[in-house]
Amino acid sequence: MVDDLFAKFVKVNNKYIYLLTQLQDMKLADYLHKSDKHERYPDVFREVGKRSHRPQKRFKLIIDDKENAKKASKAGIPILWIDSSYTKMLRYPMKIPDTIVVPREYEGVIESELKVHTFDSTDPFPTDSVIPQFEDVIVFMLEFDPLAARAMVDRNELDYGYLQDRIIQEGLEREASKVYLQDHLSFRVMETPLDRERLLKVVDRNKIREVVP
Repeated sequence: MVDDLFAKFVKVNNKYIYLLTQLQDMKLADYLHKSDKHERYPDVFREVGKRSHRPQKRFKLIIDDKENAKKASKAGIPILWIDSSYTKMLRYPMKIPDTIVVPREYEGVIESELKVHTFDSTDPFPTDSVIPQFEDVIVFMLEFDPLAARAMVDRNELDYGYLQDRIIQEGLEREASKVYLQDHLSFRVMETPLDRERLLKVVDRNKIREVVP
């Protein structure tokens, strides 16, 4: 039946895990099947009830803080941690909520009181690390605060090629167009930009001179 769950085998950073995905909603994974690597982190993987015709155990991810995110990453889960320290490092100091970022199909696997954000691509997720590239922080900020994302692009030395590819991968051309990222990057402009004078005034706010380590 269309509603039945089926096992999908996914390769992430040369580590293999099983996901159960609902056929009619491919964007979400519902459960993990725990591997031997996961046994080292019992506080991160919570067993949920088994279905009678599926004897294999099923698990959810419990991510309450950065340490749990690191443990999940060491167990082979693609996950990033983004917080206000990155806005400072990118020279646009502003408060943002602690956020965990995962590939879209993992959204249903995670149980957390934290903000959970998803990326369509698995490219940004390093092996055994929750540290994002600056360009991926900017991609996240395009959805959270596009004006801040524009300021970060203006104030930092970045890999424009990678940033451009990531914006296209995530389908964020519209958000990027609004804040004139086409001044730096090449993509299809999909939105009438904001008033340039207003934009530049906003971008000029909250300046800091040095990168915060």
